[in-house]
Amino acid sequence: MCGPVDSGIVVANNRPFLLSVMTTFLKDEAEGERAIEAISRAAYEHFSRLGAGGALGRLGPQINP
Repeated sequence: MCGPVDSGIVVANNRPFLLSVMTTFLKDEAEGERAIEAISRAAYEHFSRLGAGGALGRLGPQINP
């Protein structure tokens, strides 16, 4: 039995990405929805950090003069 499925195009801080999540073998549909939410959040946070970085792809510490 197949569970929830979701796909989308996300634009996160100059780092657009595609994400598709498919679930199966779940206790209930809510378990799949929670998994999709957690995976989506982790991907968005990852690509947002990459997009906010500099030429080397990472955000350095803020220095106040």
